[in-house]
Amino acid sequence: MPKSACQSGVWSGSGGGYPTGSPIPWPTATPPSGYLLCNGQSFNTAAYPKLASVYPSGMLPDLRGVFIRGLDNGRGYDAGRAILSYQADSPGVYIEGHNLQGHHSGMEHDQIGGEAHPKNVAFNYIVKAE
Repeated sequence: MPKSACQSGVWSGSGGGYPTGSPIPWPTATPPSGYLLCNGQSFNTAAYPKLASVYPSGMLPDLRGVFIRGLDNGRGYDAGRAILSYQADSPGVYIEGHNLQGHHSGMEHDQIGGEAHPKNVAFNYIVKAE
């Protein structure tokens, strides 16, 4: 793939697979050779220059137990967020039932002390380091 197809050129020579630094769901505890867990660990930027071009701080994101959310990037749903920023829980009000023509037919309660989340399956996130 020509460098012009990707700003950093990280995809160059990737053989069409995942580009270096892209989070990949992984179904085992140990990543394959050439990959690192996204667990907030630091890495040697000299040993992994392509990975350092994506994460110049030398730190991988800590994706343990969290979901990845698409960057708002001006859409208005989650304004003010920066790439790789963490967002903590936001307790709110959960409403069960339906609201038809201004009449609520359900039960309302605070979602404090618990968490609301979609059904999910736990995977590790890994990144291609080489």
